[in-house]
Amino acid sequence: SMIDTIPKRSSINIIEVPLTKLALELGDIKVANMIAVGVFIGVKNIFSLKDILKSLTIILPSRSKMLSINKDAITLGYKLIREK
Repeated sequence: SMIDTIPKRSSINIIEVPLTKLALELGDIKVANMIAVGVFIGVKNIFSLKDILKSLTIILPSRSKMLSINKDAITLGYKLIREK
């Protein structure tokens, strides 16, 4: 973990997710932020997973090698929250 101490504030909701470890398991540490996006949409429920993944295909060209792994990362983060 990159965080040594957990804040004691009661006004925030802390969700511990091993982003770096999960990103490395997916094959690229650069997708840790996309796992966090998946966690966020899973918690906040302001966008559907389907809409986020569709948007990603618009932002990243289909030929991009990063499209697939980013979709996997977002889905992983979302499922971590939704399948608890």
